[in-house]
Amino acid sequence: MIETGSRKLCENCFQEIDQEPCRNCGYDSRKSSADRTVLPVGTKLDGKISVGGVMGKGGFGITYLGYDLRMGKVIAVKEYYPNGIAYRAGDGVTVQIIDAGVGEAFEQGAEKFYSEAQMVAQFNGNPNIVSVYDYFRANNTVYLVMEYLSGITLKEYVKRHGVLTEGQALYVLNKMAAALSITHSAGVLHRDISPDNIMLCTDGKIKLIDFGAARQIMAESSANLTVVLKPGYTPVEQYTKKGRQGAWTDIYSLGVVLYYALTGVVLDDPYERMEDDQELAQNSHGINADLWEILKKCTMVNAGDRYNSAIELRRALAGVSAPVTPCPVPVDPSDVPKIGGNSPDRI
Repeated sequence: MIETGSRKLCENCFQEIDQEPCRNCGYDSRKSSADRTVLPVGTKLDGKISVGGVMGKGGFGITYLGYDLRMGKVIAVKEYYPNGIAYRAGDGVTVQIIDAGVGEAFEQGAEKFYSEAQMVAQFNGNPNIVSVYDYFRANNTVYLVMEYLSGITLKEYVKRHGVLTEGQALYVLNKMAAALSITHSAGVLHRDISPDNIMLCTDGKIKLIDFGAARQIMAESSANLTVVLKPGYTPVEQYTKKGRQGAWTDIYSLGVVLYYALTGVVLDDPYERMEDDQELAQNSHGINADLWEILKKCTMVNAGDRYNSAIELRRALAGVSAPVTPCPVPVDPSDVPKIGGNSPDRI
C-alpha cells in the first residue's frame, strides 16, 4: 500500500483501500505477477514515481499506471522496451539487450524516444495531444511520464461498439488534423498513427498518443521492415530507408484510420494496392461523397497525390456538406479497462 496522509492507496490501481486484496482491481502484494518482462508493481522511478499495473504493451514500449508521490496524482508511465531485442535482468528492473549486435539500434531508439519526448512536451496543454510531464533515463532505458487518460482507444471502441457514424468520424478526423497541424508546424511527425494511438476519453476529448520516432529508428535499422511497421497504416515511403517523409506520411495513416472507423476494414498495404486497389475502386460502403473524396486523397499510394499538409486537409474537412455534421463519440466510464490485479496482460 501507499500511505498518503490518512489515506491508503492500492499500489496497482491507486484507488483508496483499507486492506488487500484491493476491491477495485483485485491486486494482492502477496502474490507476484507471472510476467517477468514488466516492472514489478511498487517499483520506484526517479525517487518520485511509483509504478502500478500495466495499461498496455506494444512492440516498442510498456505503459504503466503510475502515481506521482510528490504531486499526489495518478499519471501514466511509458518505458522504452523494444520487444524482441530487450529483456529484463535478474533484478526484475534493469533492461538489457539480447546481444551486442542490436546495441546500436537499441541506443538509437532510446535516444530518439528521449528527444521526441522533449519535442512533444512543447505541446503540453493542447487539447488533442497527450501531455508529457517528464522524461528521464533509468534502469538502462528511458521513461516518459504522461498525463493519465481515462478512456479507450479508437481500435477498442470499434471492436466493442461497431463503426462510427459519419458525424463521429468527421469529429475525430477534425481533432486529429488539428493536432497534426500543430506538430507538423514544429517539425514533428507522428509516424505511427493508427486506431490504437487515438484515445477517446470519457470527458469527450480526443487525444493523439504514442509518437513513433523509436519505431521508425528501429525500422531503419532492421533487415525486415515489416516486423516493425503496422500493416495497412504505413505509407509506402516508410517501407524504404530513404523514403521521403513529411506531413503527407501522417495524412496517409490518418486516412486509413478514417476508413477503418467508418467500415471496420483496414486497407491493404500500399505495395499490394499498387497491384490491386479494388477496396477503393468504388464507394461500396455508401460513405458520404465529400468524406469519400477526402478519404481517397489522404490514402493515395503516391505521396504527391495526397494532401500536402494538415492545414490543407482541415480546409477540405470544413467543406464537408450536410447532412454530415461533426459530433462527439460518447465513452462511458464502464468502457475504461481496469488495471488487472496480478494479470498485467489483460489487454
